[in-house]
Amino acid sequence: MYSYSYKVIKRRLIRQARRQSLHHALASPKSSTDDYSTDENPESTNMEVYSLKSRDNSDIPYSSSTDQIDEDNWISDDECQEEKRPIYTGSSIMLSSAVRLINDFYLNNNLDKQTVNNLLRLIKSLLPQPNLLPPTWKGINKLLHYTPLTSTTFLCGDCYEACETSGSSSKKCFNPRCKTSKEQNTPEIVEIVRFDIRAQIQSIMNRNISLLNQSHLFPLSDICFGEQYQEVKNNNNRITLVVHSDGAPLVRSSKKSIWPCFASISELPPPVREFQKNIIILAIWTSRKKPNVNIFLEQTIDDLICLKKNGTSIFIANSEYQIQLATQFFVSDLPAKALFCCTTNFNGYSACTYCASRGIWSAEYNKVLYPYANNDLTTRTHSGYLKAAQEALHKSNGKKEVAVDGIKGLSSLLQIFNYPKQIIYDFMHLVCLGHIPYVINRWCLNMGKETILEIDNDLRQLRIPHNMRVVFLESFKMASQWKAKNSRLFVLHVGVPVLVNRLPILLFSHFIVYSLAIKLLHAPTTKAEISLAERLLHFYCRTASNVYDRSIEIFSLHAHIHLPYQVRQHGGLAHMSAFAFESAIRYIQKKAHGYTNLASQIGYWIDIQRATQSHVFDLPRPHLIDKLHGNDPTVLRYLSIIQQLLPTTTSVDIQTVCFYKRYKSMFVTYHTSLYDLPFNSNSHVISFVETAESNVVQYANVILFISQNDKDLVFVQKYLSAQRQISSYVELPNELHDPINRYFPILSLSNNFGIIPVSNIRHKCIAVPVSKSFSVVKSKQCASADVDGCVMVQSGGKKYMGFIFETGTFEKCSKAADLLSQKQHEDIESDYERKEKSSNVNDSKPSEAKTFTTLKDVPFSIDPVPNNFDQFSCEPPVLNSNDTNVSTPIRPQKAVDNSRKTAAISTTPMASIVAETNSSAVIGKNSNRESIRNSPDSPLAANSRKRTFDDSSPSPPSRSKKKKSKKGRESHITSSESESDYNGITKTVDEIRTPIFNGRRLITPAAASSPIANSIDKDSLLRAIETKYLTPLLVGQERLEKMMKSLYKNQVEIQKALKKRQMLVSIEEPGTPGENGTDFSSTLSYKTHATDKSIDLLKIPGTKEKANLYVTNLIQIMYTMDELAELQPADTYEDYRYQLIKEAVRSKFRLNGDQLEQMFTDWLREVFLAKRRVAVSKLKRSQQSE
Repeated sequence: MYSYSYKVIKRRLIRQARRQSLHHALASPKSSTDDYSTDENPESTNMEVYSLKSRDNSDIPYSSSTDQIDEDNWISDDECQEEKRPIYTGSSIMLSSAVRLINDFYLNNNLDKQTVNNLLRLIKSLLPQPNLLPPTWKGINKLLHYTPLTSTTFLCGDCYEACETSGSSSKKCFNPRCKTSKEQNTPEIVEIVRFDIRAQIQSIMNRNISLLNQSHLFPLSDICFGEQYQEVKNNNNRITLVVHSDGAPLVRSSKKSIWPCFASISELPPPVREFQKNIIILAIWTSRKKPNVNIFLEQTIDDLICLKKNGTSIFIANSEYQIQLATQFFVSDLPAKALFCCTTNFNGYSACTYCASRGIWSAEYNKVLYPYANNDLTTRTHSGYLKAAQEALHKSNGKKEVAVDGIKGLSSLLQIFNYPKQIIYDFMHLVCLGHIPYVINRWCLNMGKETILEIDNDLRQLRIPHNMRVVFLESFKMASQWKAKNSRLFVLHVGVPVLVNRLPILLFSHFIVYSLAIKLLHAPTTKAEISLAERLLHFYCRTASNVYDRSIEIFSLHAHIHLPYQVRQHGGLAHMSAFAFESAIRYIQKKAHGYTNLASQIGYWIDIQRATQSHVFDLPRPHLIDKLHGNDPTVLRYLSIIQQLLPTTTSVDIQTVCFYKRYKSMFVTYHTSLYDLPFNSNSHVISFVETAESNVVQYANVILFISQNDKDLVFVQKYLSAQRQISSYVELPNELHDPINRYFPILSLSNNFGIIPVSNIRHKCIAVPVSKSFSVVKSKQCASADVDGCVMVQSGGKKYMGFIFETGTFEKCSKAADLLSQKQHEDIESDYERKEKSSNVNDSKPSEAKTFTTLKDVPFSIDPVPNNFDQFSCEPPVLNSNDTNVSTPIRPQKAVDNSRKTAAISTTPMASIVAETNSSAVIGKNSNRESIRNSPDSPLAANSRKRTFDDSSPSPPSRSKKKKSKKGRESHITSSESESDYNGITKTVDEIRTPIFNGRRLITPAAASSPIANSIDKDSLLRAIETKYLTPLLVGQERLEKMMKSLYKNQVEIQKALKKRQMLVSIEEPGTPGENGTDFSSTLSYKTHATDKSIDLLKIPGTKEKANLYVTNLIQIMYTMDELAELQPADTYEDYRYQLIKEAVRSKFRLNGDQLEQMFTDWLREVFLAKRRVAVSKLKRSQQSE
């Protein structure tokens, strides 16, 4: 038989697919289709999308794949009954349940379509036969009634005009003015996938219906308490979006990258709003080129503007909610912010979003610097941005981009955001991935290897709460390779204690100012904390060039000055960072398979996953778990203490008490020390208050959880404040000693126990046990160390680093050592022996003699910090969970008696020995367990509450500072410890509004249960019918219209091709007489001698244009090779088989006598004779070989 070329077969398959598409479009709804057929290349065919030349926002691109055409959106009664049938006869599993389980499996494991089809066939073959399991993913989608809600557009990367499909899958630009349209190579293609915003919002709110109107879940540092959110008076049924965009590599070999645009809903409480399933995908851009924001987000921004202006209705459960959409802010890293806002990049001039500061070029350091002394804090405005953008476009005039005041052009993003108020700096990139690694690299240049190894060892041995999941795999000197969560943990919690006596005092003092400022801004609860953080950051930036050098004053340092204003507007840094969005980028990257149409694949899998996986989130209830028996050794050990403490709390007998190891409270799980023992985590250190009315925060280890008469209690071992404060290890202005000691307290574990209600627990804390010791050595053992303020002591062949505590004779140093509560260092040789009973402990400060620059004499320019804290500081908090980017302040609330302490980590020396002249008493490691603790103590918000704040909080940055009023100055007067924190402080009271959702019930319970629902509102019923039935019909109709447009377009191309060649087409029916009265046979049978079967020659495929192939097929059927070789050319006219071939050609192609003779004379007879010559030559070669 004749074998066709690959090109012919491919074209036939394309025509066959088009005929099937037309058949499905014109078939009746009851026509049967093969839904379980398998595509030869399912990954590529499903993603082939036609894009029209006009980029109209209302257009919905149509997919040419038969996969999506086969889907019938109407749910018939037969299909509903089929879903309720068992998967096979006698099975207890329904078809719908099995399909959803399989669907969840391959979606969660990111399987491609071919693998899904293989998996389904395998499962179907293993099940008893017959069964109803679909063998392909198309059948699964049909049973799940999936309707795609994404649209895909392919653009030319050079002219950004729509590309069309040429051939089977390649895209080509047909814009005549584009240079790529004249090239043979495939142009750079930009693929944009847009998602349905309203459908995603409705799906997310339906899954989280249990969280609506739960105002106590919002911490005081959340977005909804910022000034920007509170500007809107009506918060009813409001959906506020936080938008983010950033790029990531997708295919490294081709340098193709993905740029998704995400959004989160501020009305969902943390951490739920940052779950992957609750992140909205607005659009996706994939290309080797960076996105053009005006092309990428054009349709998305139009949709958002429409929703903001007109609102929309969503259906949650059985209620309708009239939603008003709003936007909160746009967050991204510095390069993406410059790209999407059309502004100068961070390494250029006038790069600041908030102020008019202009950088200066430094030839010494070969970069643009932003010196603090040259800051111009004049606030930028939205109107100023628009004016500068218009001027920049006018000056550019299609040529090289010209920046005017750092603005390069208009960005469509500014249609929904106010510049610069809603364009913010990202805490994750600016602090965690930017400034922290930058300063650590500077530190390591002046640190020895031993010091770096000690820091690495301490970081690896950290025991932190189990939910944080942060491990320091990279060395301290490789901080640039740290993940953002490592840097976040370092700057907020563990950096200060790890660096004590390992950094020079100057650098350590400078860093503790920065750490305290970021700690305050991370989750503030009062405006006074923001004001203090603002002054700290100004102090830090002002002194940075003196501590390091001028090269540190880059733009990223300057941007820190604007963080406090940003926090006032939008809430704490913990709730407006990009941690969740960066995780979402890695999540969607795994959805791409292969190397073509990657954005369409991602959009398809994400869309189907959210359409089919609609599990409702249930808010967990507090409960105790892991029950202990009464004869457990731990219980028996503390039983006598518990019996003594229980009567003070309850009068119930001890026999009615149950003991537990863990306690779950909503999103937080607290452990006991017994449960944490075998794990490398620490979730049993807590902060708490004795009573619900008390503001005094204390710290303790959880020993046991107790349940008694439905009352949940906790048995704890308390911590007490240590005598030595953190201010003893720094050299800073005296104004900063009090806030540093307050937010970095040093604590030691005591033998005091207590029992409190679990409702009094505030937060989990990070605790690092630290020991310190001293030694008395001779001065000749001491030598200068690389670290300023410290010395190296040599003893027993080893060297130890520390600082000088006392100098003088042996007797003088021995007396100083007797006053210390620390133990003596055992590894260092010394003649000193401690007396049995030491005197009272006096914390002496290190020697004042310094040979380096100090910050102690630098004016801080700050009044005493007012001790006004929130009156709701006793309410239960939310856990500061670093892995979910949900944080509340890591500080407890200030008590009336000024005893507020922050849980942090110890700042005591890790290993220190020092001496100077004669003998020296040196502080090293302490025997009693002292530690600084970090506890996220932040109260929860109420639906409508009153919050007190300081009247004198700074206004947004401006060039001129306003003079403080007398009342404002009085607000900074520090009260005594015995007086109330609110005495002498002027405050105002503002109303705090949290999100509220009120819906209109569509179906009442009574109406739903009655046979005749007379009480159903007609309007609501029509909306329900529209959502359930009409919307799928309209979507299907739009798809059919797009398909018909595509088919019409193909017919036009066919018509153009046919015009180039004249063809004779017979219009007579088979068997009808021709022009000369001749009849054309409808059948022409031939019986072969080999098989003795009759063959209808007219049914053999053939066309008039390729009649030679038709004749060749007939020769192969009617002649053998020997018969064809024996037939002489002159005898062919008399051969009946030759005559039969001529008759078959005449009847097949409806030819008259003249046309037949002309065709055979000029063409087909030569074909016959050529075939005979081939047969003769083959016989000769076979005879010669024999």
